Amino acid sequence: MWILGVKARIFSLLKPAFLGFVFRAKKVYTRHGFKATERVKKMGRKKPKKDSKRARRRAFHPRLSWKDTFQGDYVLQDVHDYNFDRRQLIVYLDPMDVELSSDNEPVEPGMEYMMANEFRKNMNLAASMAMEEGAPILVDMSSMGGDHTAGMMIATTILNCPVPVTVLARRFARSMSSQVPLFADRFVLDPAAQIMIHRGEYGFGGLDQLACTEDIERRKALEQMLQIYIARLRHQGKYRRRSEESIRRMLEEKIKNKIDVWIDPHDAVEQGFADAVFDGDWANLRATKINTRWREKIRHVLGQKIEVEVRVFCERYETSTVEG
Repeated sequence: MWILGVKARIFSLLKPAFLGFVFRAKKVYTRHGFKATERVKKMGRKKPKKDSKRARRRAFHPRLSWKDTFQGDYVLQDVHDYNFDRRQLIVYLDPMDVELSSDNEPVEPGMEYMMANEFRKNMNLAASMAMEEGAPILVDMSSMGGDHTAGMMIATTILNCPVPVTVLARRFARSMSSQVPLFADRFVLDPAAQIMIHRGEYGFGGLDQLACTEDIERRKALEQMLQIYIARLRHQGKYRRRSEESIRRMLEEKIKNKIDVWIDPHDAVEQGFADAVFDGDWANLRATKINTRWREKIRHVLGQKIEVEVRVFCERYETSTVEG
């Protein structure tokens, strides 16, 4: 009897905590709300409407207390040190470090191999979590452009992601960072951001024979860039009914005359580069399904073989020896 009395006493003490834990567990939804309706059914509550503001808000904005944010979960460290918010499935595409110029002025390095490697790892983690929850990924980009090889690695990482990906360009989408968002299922520009396209910059140092090889690769990268832009403008926007040759002539003429061609966000949407200008509606920002048709087109562009014909014109020089 004494033992039974102790057990009853212990249960009476633990019962409030146990019931509180169960109650809190039932109120917790998944991070992005895509399993919220399933849990609502289990709880016996009224299923929220699919298009209701409450359902959309719950989908991408989980209610986190300050304890969840600042205590024991390393959220701030993930975001600032690793550019990945695993709670909201946001991958930040920001420069790794700031370099100093010869005048000790800060210079942004742009897209380079370290950024590309970190982005690849973060996207693999985000994709595995997103597949488990049935949620899309947001890439929050703030980059001035950068190296073509690193940029293409970032772009194809987005292209091959098994879940929908949306790129939100913050400052601008210029040079290489104007190509990367085109590989996403949805490309959204911040109202203050602009697109800038140009031929790019090129520098080389090394053996004379390598200069010829590098020049061929430079010409291939330029042709690939034009093909990506042409495919995009023929896919959507006011130029979509034009021929490939017509769009190519237009782009080459603009770049020749202006060198750096800046495009305002609303003009970028009208022309077909971007899908939308961000209006602050976080609930409807992300693509909800993979844009299969566009992904097939961009894969076709990448699969095309680019051949560069180099013609060498030699001049004959006559030399003479001067005796002194």
